[in-house]
Amino acid sequence: EMTSSLVGSEMCIRDRSTIAKHYFGKTSSWFYQRLNGNRVHGKPVSFSKTEIEQLNRAIQDISDKLKAVSL
Repeated sequence: EMTSSLVGSEMCIRDRSTIAKHYFGKTSSWFYQRLNGNRVHGKPVSFSKTEIEQLNRAIQDISDKLKAVSL
């Protein structure tokens, strides 16, 4: 069971669509565009200050999950 939990946590980190959906309620494209500073409709996009705070909380949550399954 510990192994499946660890695999699930690793997948959460690697799979941007899971992060986008679970923590932001958005698509993986939306997340990727902001993460990489892409242009959307000719304008550069980035995370807002609130979204950066939300991303920090998401990273902390993922970190906590990984710590809970460390061997």
